[in-house]
Amino acid sequence: MASLGILAYFIRRWISEGVAHHFQLLLEKNKAVVDLEKRKSVMLLERRADVYPEFLELAYRLRNGFRHIVSVSKNWRDGVPGGDLVEIGDLKERVYELTDNLYRSRAFIDEDAFGDLHSYKRAFQDVVVLLNRVTRPDLQSGRSPEEERSYRESIAVLAEEYAKVDRLYAVIVPKLKRHVESVLET
Repeated sequence: MASLGILAYFIRRWISEGVAHHFQLLLEKNKAVVDLEKRKSVMLLERRADVYPEFLELAYRLRNGFRHIVSVSKNWRDGVPGGDLVEIGDLKERVYELTDNLYRSRAFIDEDAFGDLHSYKRAFQDVVVLLNRVTRPDLQSGRSPEEERSYRESIAVLAEEYAKVDRLYAVIVPKLKRHVESVLET
């Protein structure tokens, strides 16, 4: 009988250790899954934390650069001076940067903010077309009356486009700031 008791003890212990081992494996597996999910969440949070301030800065620089170009464009009677051409080139580069960033960061931006940023980008792409028209080398001097009229109209449209960009900027900035704050709160 004692040997039967010892056998029962070892069987119980063996089953107990087997169950404990099984649960220990499950626990380790679940810990690994939770750790992986936590890492993914942190990576997503870090990426979103980087994306929104970047767009905020670009929106600010684009709007201010364009405002300066519009203010000096009133003096472009005889063509666009070299210094202004450099600023126009900088603005175009920022528009390309905004476009690239939108493609690269699409997955990290919510639909509402993306729609507004996309509209902002499209408005600036229209501005680039206008600036390309105004800075064409053949329109810098010796314009025909028709070319002069087109040149003047294009410069006037720049001011209208600035008003459009400024309205979009007023919509975008609070949304981007709200996203930055929500990311920082998490």
